[in-house]
Amino acid sequence: MINIESREQAALRLQAEQTVGRMDKKMRIKLSWQARDGLVKAMARVAIDNGLLFGHQPFHPAPPRWSLEGILSRIAVFWKSQKLVLATRGRPNLPNGEEVPDLSEATFSVKRSGARGLVIALIIALIIGLTGFGAPLETGVQIGRDALRRTAVSGDIVIIAKDDRSAKLYGGMPWARRYDAQLVDRLREMGARRIVYNAIMADPSNKVDDGLLAAAFDRAKGLVWLGAQRGEIDSPTTESVLPTPLFRNSTRQAHLNMWSGFFGEVDRVSGEVVIDGTQRPSIADVLANVEASDRALKLDYAFDVSTISKFSATDFMKGRIDRSVFAGKNILITTVSNLTNDSIPILGQSRAPIAHSWVIAAETIKRGIPSQLGFWIPLVVVALLGLWCIMQRSLARRLPILLGGVVVLAVLVLGGDRLGLHFEIIPASFALLLFGIRQCMRGEIVAAMTLHPVSHLPMLGHLSMVRDHQSSTVVAVRIRNHAALMAMDNRPLCEQYALDRSIAARINVIASDSLIHQGADGLFVFLISPDSVCDPEWVSEQIRALFCMEIVSLRELVDCEVAVGINTNLDHDLSVRVAIAVERAQPIQFTGLRAV
Repeated sequence: MINIESREQAALRLQAEQTVGRMDKKMRIKLSWQARDGLVKAMARVAIDNGLLFGHQPFHPAPPRWSLEGILSRIAVFWKSQKLVLATRGRPNLPNGEEVPDLSEATFSVKRSGARGLVIALIIALIIGLTGFGAPLETGVQIGRDALRRTAVSGDIVIIAKDDRSAKLYGGMPWARRYDAQLVDRLREMGARRIVYNAIMADPSNKVDDGLLAAAFDRAKGLVWLGAQRGEIDSPTTESVLPTPLFRNSTRQAHLNMWSGFFGEVDRVSGEVVIDGTQRPSIADVLANVEASDRALKLDYAFDVSTISKFSATDFMKGRIDRSVFAGKNILITTVSNLTNDSIPILGQSRAPIAHSWVIAAETIKRGIPSQLGFWIPLVVVALLGLWCIMQRSLARRLPILLGGVVVLAVLVLGGDRLGLHFEIIPASFALLLFGIRQCMRGEIVAAMTLHPVSHLPMLGHLSMVRDHQSSTVVAVRIRNHAALMAMDNRPLCEQYALDRSIAARINVIASDSLIHQGADGLFVFLISPDSVCDPEWVSEQIRALFCMEIVSLRELVDCEVAVGINTNLDHDLSVRVAIAVERAQPIQFTGLRAV
């Protein structure tokens, strides 16, 4: 035996001595003092290493109070206690022998359930949502969501573009304002509802051209809207930009304030803003022909930009376009040049002049501004699905819930888009992904290849990794009524764990230099080193003695039906030797040795 005097605690050794003393009194075969001393040391050593042997020893030590596992375990204990109190309606005696759950049992349940992984996944998702770290991915997902419900614009807005062709014919860019005067007059005569310039015209040009344009604005009688720009929000000293005073009184102004997204697209348009002491709507509000709103507008890029009606100013000035195209429509006049590359991305489609974004913003208003509900509701859905998942014991039941979570999120997001409810999906998706990986990669799939799913002992396949296994004796211990013991009274998982670990702990008393491996149907296998003086007969006697002891609080161990098989033939491969040992396993007779 290994000398462990320097490691054991006095109380632990005393408990081991008392246990052996009780065992000695109950056994008809008396142990010699050498056997008693060796058994005490062996049991103390196993208890120190595993913390499993002695009565009422917790199978999992209580976690630190303020650790994540500690908080979750204490919440679980409180929750179960409250359920019992409600079930008994305050009566002191609990029904059916139920007891207030132990903290160590709750800790074991928390570890097995994956509750810690769920909390970590939700915390990470919360950080992603609050910091906007997932904005690029959110935009990428939004492109796919918009593509699924691509639709044409209403056609109520027409763009007239002063393009490079117009610049060649009418004296460069910007136009002389006399041509803008002609443009406004013709649109008024054609019955345009509103004429909106995507420009501010803050600087005068020359008196003649400016006078002609001002006169055209007067004749339009309030149909013309010019742009305006509010100063930088974080820089109060920056002045707002308005049209020149000559145009300001004969036109109305709408602001051009907008915010760019991660990919350079127009993400949001400001609501009604105060410029020069006056509330100004956005150009999108004017084009949509609605009253201004004070909340920011997030653009809906489900509209197909290719369906926007747009014409060259040259074709318009030459009379090549039928006047019915403009009758009753809102006209957006903008400057477009391929030389200046002033186009911006339209998410999921192509690049286009910024005027197209104003049309999309107006169409978003006309359809109905989506309610921005953020990431909270999808994250709460994932949290509820995660709680449902961790309450399931087997992976076979958890996987459908995880897959169902993907379906639920997809239905929630796509259905919300159809109903005008916009959810951010990336934080919840991250939480579901992280939790799903944690569930699938914990003991049931990866570790199940090497660890037993209940006891966490190495499986038989791990024997091939044991050093010098080819020259070792194979000992197989089969608990023949293992299935019945596990199923007794619908035994909870923590007790199944305790039973298997306690069986292994007893075996480990005589196999202190070996690692116990567990197979199916109550099979435990270990190797005896070739240097050991143990012989098969001695091993059988030791196992018989060990399974007569009431060492742990689980008394079912004394009811184990044990069979032992030993194979010392080194001519076969390890797997063959294990199979032979299992086949040769003979029941151990306990007649006359049971505790009384």
